[in-house]
Amino acid sequence: MSAVAGPNAWENTRQRAGEAVLNQAVADVATVFDVEMPAMQAWQYTFDDVEKLRVPVLAVVGSLSNPVFRETHAALRKRLPQAEELVVQGATHELQMTHATAVAEGVAAFLRKHPL
Repeated sequence: MSAVAGPNAWENTRQRAGEAVLNQAVADVATVFDVEMPAMQAWQYTFDDVEKLRVPVLAVVGSLSNPVFRETHAALRKRLPQAEELVVQGATHELQMTHATAVAEGVAAFLRKHPL
């Protein structure tokens, strides 16, 4: 978790989101590695494909995310200039756990502008 969310990730998550969130993350780890990761590795979606998107896009990143995630976010924004951006201040890559309210409010505002 530290490699993705930075030093002290476990303790930071425990303090901001609570023990139950950490327990759920541990319970879900097999699904991440056995189902989600293989599916992502098989995905053949390129930046050329991204540039063809003509639907509303919300690009979300934590302001304290590791450089690789911020660089990927910047590359995505470059290829999707129409994308709206949500930068969650003080958050790392695990922003949906540690800054759930800010993420939910940002997504809700986006969906109000772009109803399904």
